[in-house]
Amino acid sequence: MYSLYGEEGQAQALDGLHLESIAERSRLHNWEIQPHRHGALVQLLLIERGRVVVRMDEDERELRAPALVWVPALAVHGFRFAPETEGLVVTLDQGRLRDLLDHLPDLLESLAEPRLVPLERGATVTRALFAVGHGLREDYAGAAAWRGPALDHAVALYHQGIAPRVVLTGGVAEGDTASEAAVSRLYALRAGVPDSAILLENEGRTTGQSLTRVARLLRARRLDTVVVVSDPFHVLRAERVAARA
Repeated sequence: MYSLYGEEGQAQALDGLHLESIAERSRLHNWEIQPHRHGALVQLLLIERGRVVVRMDEDERELRAPALVWVPALAVHGFRFAPETEGLVVTLDQGRLRDLLDHLPDLLESLAEPRLVPLERGATVTRALFAVGHGLREDYAGAAAWRGPALDHAVALYHQGIAPRVVLTGGVAEGDTASEAAVSRLYALRAGVPDSAILLENEGRTTGQSLTRVARLLRARRLDTVVVVSDPFHVLRAERVAARA
């Protein structure tokens, strides 16, 4: 669980990852983010167009696009963006970053320090960074719209006593290191669902594969009633597949 700038008291969660455009938050605050810090979050800003004055601890520096800003946990940081600056903000749970880079200790150590990096416009590395950023943004936008509410609803069903077991599904997507089910489990645990009440199906790559494996898990425990929770457009198909599993 975490809160971003301007959202104090509003818990954000899921997999410890949050993506948004620079404009989404800074426009709400007249393009200025006052100095603050995050206890357990790191952030990467990719500035594609425009300029920004970055406050990092006691230092202040202006960057013009294209540029990269790395903000480690506990670093005091603030931004004054030129209006209509374009770019991406990636926020990641520090624990997940450690897990991802556990096999690269030198890189992990280097990321303990803030970085303000001007990029060369048109360079291969610059184009690659922004291509990856746009790809992440599209993937995140496609999943985040329904995954959070779906998990919240599943957790609520548990706490209401309607669903004494919560089955979380989803395998490892290409390029990921953890399955969707494992990431969802972390969220459920933080939301008060005990590990003993959670079952994981983390091998399926399609709805049919996942629900077939879920049926086996439930039959092995003599459970025969389920509530399917998913995206509103997907849940009808999931229910039909579940009936056949």
